[in-house]
Amino acid sequence: MPIGRRGSKALPVCPPEGVGRAAQEYLAVLDKAAFGSATPVPPKFISAADPAARWTGAHGGQAFFAYTANYLVDLDHAVIVEVEATTAIRQAEVTATKRMIARSRERFGLYPAKLVGDGG
Repeated sequence: MPIGRRGSKALPVCPPEGVGRAAQEYLAVLDKAAFGSATPVPPKFISAADPAARWTGAHGGQAFFAYTANYLVDLDHAVIVEVEATTAIRQAEVTATKRMIARSRERFGLYPAKLVGDGG
């Protein structure tokens, strides 16, 4: 259940009263590129349990707090090469893709000849 609501103004994300140290640390992370600053749009709702999770109504169903699991897959061999979780916004997926490609190149010497994305 959402506990904080933000309007269209860029207001600072302030933890509700009674939120512990761990939640406050999560709120501080919202300014990182993989989370809140990946988009100029401030989050509408903030979870008290996990403030880095994003309120999403993906797939047309009931909205909930979530992350996105991003995978870099070698399609020729059906092998998952890299994985990175991000907040559930498209802009963060682009950053995650760039990081996964860089890591797979560094670790395994793999660099994709082409990129394929899913429609989901």
